Formats: sequence, C-alpha cells, structure tokens
Amino acid sequence: MKKSSLFCLIALFMMACSDTIEEYITYEKQTPIYVTVAEFRNKPIGAEAPHALKDVGKIYTYNQYLFVNERGKGIHIIDNSNPSAPIQIKFLNIVGNVDMAVRNGILYADCVVDLVRFDVTNPAQPIFLSREVNVLPNLYPEFNLGVEYVVVGVIKEIIREKRNFSTRGGFRFGGMYSASSYSDASSSPSTSPNAVGKGGSMARFAIVNDYLYAVTQSSIITFNIAQESVQRLGTFNLSAGGIVETIFPYNNNLFIGCTNGMYILGLSNPASPQQLSFVGHFPSCDPVVVEGNYAYITLRVGTNCQNATNELQVYDITNLQSPQRVKTYPMMLPHGLGIQNNTLFICEGKHGLKVFDASNKQEIDKNLKQHINNVHAYDVIPMGNVLMMIGENGLFQYSISNSKTLQLLSSLRVN
Repeated sequence: MKKSSLFCLIALFMMACSDTIEEYITYEKQTPIYVTVAEFRNKPIGAEAPHALKDVGKIYTYNQYLFVNERGKGIHIIDNSNPSAPIQIKFLNIVGNVDMAVRNGILYADCVVDLVRFDVTNPAQPIFLSREVNVLPNLYPEFNLGVEYVVVGVIKEIIREKRNFSTRGGFRFGGMYSASSYSDASSSPSTSPNAVGKGGSMARFAIVNDYLYAVTQSSIITFNIAQESVQRLGTFNLSAGGIVETIFPYNNNLFIGCTNGMYILGLSNPASPQQLSFVGHFPSCDPVVVEGNYAYITLRVGTNCQNATNELQVYDITNLQSPQRVKTYPMMLPHGLGIQNNTLFICEGKHGLKVFDASNKQEIDKNLKQHINNVHAYDVIPMGNVLMMIGENGLFQYSISNSKTLQLLSSLRVN
C-alpha cells in the first residue's frame, strides 16, 4: 500500500509540473528549382552585356582576366589587367552553372548535366564552341525527380522557427532537431597566353596538362581535352564514403576535399587517377589547399555536415601515402582558404577574412597578421602581389605586397 501511494504521488507531481515551453531553432532550407530536360536544353547559351553581380559563387583567374560564377546563371568575365580598377566586359549565360576552368584559351563550364566550351582567347568576344550532353551528374541528386526533370539550382533560406515542447517532471518531449544544421548562407596576374588558369579552394573542376577532372558527390570524372573535341575517359569512384566537395591540383597530384576526409590521388597515369591515401576526420564541409610538404584543411558546420566542428587542420604530406596530422586549430566558421609563401588566408564567412603567418605549423594561431571583419568571405585566390576574394558582398582585391597588412585595391559589390 505504501509503495502504491508513493507511485501515485509521483505521477500526480509530474502531471502537475507539466508545462509547455517555446524555443526557436535556426536552420537552412533548400528549395530546388526544377525544369524539364527539354526546357533547360532550349535555354540560350552565349555571351551578353555585363550583368550586375547578385549571387556570386566560385572564382577563377586566367591571364589578366577573372571569371566569377553567378550561381546557377552563368559567368561574369572581368578584365583584371589593373586590379585597382577591374572592368566587367561580358556575361556568359549558362543555366545551372557552378564551376569553370580554362586552358589554352578554352573555357570549360558545367551546364546542369552538360559540359560546354567557349573560346575566350579574346574574352571580350567569347565564342560558343560545343556542348557535351549528359557527361556530368546533377549536383543535387537528393532532389531527383527522374529522367524528365533536372535541378538547375536551389533557393536557400535561413529559417528561424518557433517550436513548442512539453516538459513533464523535468523531461522534455518534442521533435528532434540539430542546431548545428545552420550554415552561414554564405603581383600582376600571369600573362602567358597558353597557361592553365587557377581556381579557388572551393573548385570542383581542375585542369592538369591535357586533362580536365570534375568531382561529383562520390567520384571523379576524367576528360581528355588535348584535342578540339572533349573525350570522357571514365569515372574513378572514391571508396571511403562521404560527399566529395572540392578538388585542388598540386605537383601532379589531386587533393580531394570530402565531408569525411581528404583523398590524395596520383596522376602517374593522368587518364586514370590512382588513390595514394585517405585521411578521415569528423563529418565537415572540407576544402583543401597545399604548399610544399603541407596540406591545409578547413572543417566547418554546413548543410551536409551537421555534427561538425569549426577548425583548421594541418597535415605533413612528405609521404603522400601516409599523411601525418601536425596540428588542429579551432576556427569560427571557416570556408575557403589559400596559401602562398607560408601566408595563409582563411575565409570565415560572416566573420570575415583572417591572414596568418604559417611558417611555424605548431603556432599558426599565435601568428594572426590581420583580421578583416567587415566583409563576408567565401573563397580566395592569392597570386603574386594580389589576393582575390569572393563573398556574399561581392569581389574584393587586396595588395599583399606588404608583408604585414593587406591593402584594399578595389571592390565590385553585389547589387
């Protein structure tokens, strides 16, 4: 009798203490933009008068020109012969475009699931050359509606939503969510006429000699671009799982950023990359850059990496088949990054751009040279005496000839 009475009292106490609490959660909502295959193939592709920058993404440099992606819409072509006064000269209308790369005056760009080519020998008068159909996978397989439709882009929204939870006896009952699902929505250039251009750390296209490499969510597609026609050679599947995000070529190797680690691929046979090693890490959004015997990786909370931490990892890659982690540094919200002459540039989204002296790999955090916090920083390309940076605010260029501080040269802001 005593035990039964005690249980009743506890039950009554818990019911009396029942209450409802309100909490707000923040997350990123992605809404796909669908078109039929026929519609997207019928959309015009070609050069137009300059457009205002609105929703910029990847950045690429070739000779004295910059190519800036307008997410899902096309590519801005900018004459950057004077980084203090860049001039927009053309816009390439390419539906579904995200990435690009240039070699020998030929621009390669994705057009949803197709690969298109332009002659940009004279970037002021680009010439459409060809379209290779169905050689690339759709970037958004999670929104697949079958063979009749393709996703040409996504609309991203940061949602702040009120949720009601009931508490009973100190316990919380309600839907499960993860607050970490929030992501922040967010010298003179070379004059060699036949040079391969240079992309940022967020690139998914890379050119090495006569080959174009394009990463998908789980593999690398190799194209031979030595001749006028493009030849798709094959697909190399990456075996350790995760979502492949970025590609960085260095010294005849490919460094692949994946949500669960970094792959190093050798190009002794460039037509068929060979996996040399893989180092894993906690699920995170993950671009990679390399200089000398060291690889630098930023890990960040993002849409595909909801349980991640924000940090910088440094690896000794002297032995490409056995990379060794040197040090890990906490960061705020790292995105793209760049390295030149042991100066490390890290984009931190809404937290701006940080510049470190990375000479001492064990004390990078103690050698912060500058923090520019009044811009949104997504990715960078350091080249000679100029740093090119892209972010939600637009395109910014800095002089890096001064070893201590960056000096703003110019900005093309989004409209």
